[in-house]
Amino acid sequence: MKYLHKIIILAVLLAVLFGVGSASYAIDMPRIDRSKIRLYIKPGGAESGEITIENTTDEMMFVKVYLQDWYYASGDGSKNFVPPSTTVHSCASWISFSPADLAIPPFSRKGVKYNVKVPEGANGGYYAVLFFENQIGGPLSGDLKEAVGVNVAVRFATLFYIEADGTAQREARVGNIFLKKAGLYAPLLINGDFRNNGNVDIISSGVFAIMDQNGRVQGRGQINDIYTLPGDNTKLKGIWRESLAPGDYAFILTLDLGKGGHKSELQRGPFLIKEIEIKIASDGSLSDYKVSKE
Repeated sequence: MKYLHKIIILAVLLAVLFGVGSASYAIDMPRIDRSKIRLYIKPGGAESGEITIENTTDEMMFVKVYLQDWYYASGDGSKNFVPPSTTVHSCASWISFSPADLAIPPFSRKGVKYNVKVPEGANGGYYAVLFFENQIGGPLSGDLKEAVGVNVAVRFATLFYIEADGTAQREARVGNIFLKKAGLYAPLLINGDFRNNGNVDIISSGVFAIMDQNGRVQGRGQINDIYTLPGDNTKLKGIWRESLAPGDYAFILTLDLGKGGHKSELQRGPFLIKEIEIKIASDGSLSDYKVSKE
């Protein structure tokens, strides 16, 4: 019975944490209407707005609101969160908000107002996150009431991307490009290093084209999407799985450095273009390649 008791407790904890098992242990989470806010504000200027939090449950919801910093944990867009005003590009101290605690009745909405004030002399991009945390928990009922208490904090986030308007420099460097193709049916592998040399975040998407000496496109593909803050380094990767006839080709890599970073969705660029001369041997392998100079 002692071991069975422990197993039941563990099952309840898993149900609460991962949303499995009985519906009575489901976690109710607040819903926010804006997961990302990107603002372009002149140094010395300010801008205000509101984020709406919705309670979709039939119970009262208590939400705590607070600021933190964030940065990319890797180039795939995953993030780390740290205390406010601790990162180099933090704008947490520029953001004020109200209220910090909300009691939201069942099936209702409430708003949190924010104000962003950019100081004089700001240059480039700055970043912070506003968290909305709903505290779930309490003693369990029945035979387990005194055995264990569960207290799980569930939080949603609104990421802030603040750009000192008119100061952005979107610059990057791609280096250490390495290509490999071991044979006729082996894929062409593309690897390289990407560095954000600018002063704003760069979310980049890339494509490549393989052209023969007559200018005809023999292959097209994509490079992994890249997420960086100023000064970040990450890996660039791509793959072409089809065979290529023996001969000389131009491998042209094009990266859009402005994806998601412009005021208008119609804007694109700047673009970074790298050209690589490649030679396919008679056995279908890559025998040589030469990367164009910067």
